[in-house]
Amino acid sequence: MSSIYTMAHCDDVFQSDFIPVGTYIQCPSCQQCASTLNRIHPPLLYAWDFEFGVPEKSRELKHDCMWGDMWLAVTKKGRRLLKGLNLSLTFDRARLVETHVVRRELLIDDVSQPATTLYWVRTQNVAEADTIATKCKICGVCGRFTRPSRRIVSGLKIRNQPSIHAGPFRVAQNGGLGTPLFVTKEIKKKISLTGITGIAFYPAGEIVT
Repeated sequence: MSSIYTMAHCDDVFQSDFIPVGTYIQCPSCQQCASTLNRIHPPLLYAWDFEFGVPEKSRELKHDCMWGDMWLAVTKKGRRLLKGLNLSLTFDRARLVETHVVRRELLIDDVSQPATTLYWVRTQNVAEADTIATKCKICGVCGRFTRPSRRIVSGLKIRNQPSIHAGPFRVAQNGGLGTPLFVTKEIKKKISLTGITGIAFYPAGEIVT
């Protein structure tokens, strides 16, 4: 069986540089498992995570990749390097904002944009996990993971399907928001050879037939 990997921050799989703020499309939660079914559309609004993240370090090292809750944004150089691989990715503009809370309401303020433009990286490649082999449970209504967690990034068993060989892919049962990007060993090698910085690949599971 061939391995798959989670694409994430070079310091740690759950490390972040920014917080995704929007733009959200509000949708009712799942009536059975209460999973959030909100969707998001461009532009990606983001705020630097100075409390728990490491944006200063990533910017000082001039990383090509920035991460926010496993969402990926890249610089112009990062976009150029990934575009050259023809990996079925889209690159939407990301816009820096500031947030503050007033009477429990999150307010978003526009700010001057940084010199380094970021682009939100998305993929249309979606793969189905083998839930029995992965030893997990899913909701019978929305199809999202419910156990051992609502978002699974390791120990996955992915069925061998065309979408996983076209480029980075999402796992359908992880849902849409904050969904990790996964790659096969072959796609991992292609991305690594570009020399793109700020990214690492963490063991996530295997491809099963």
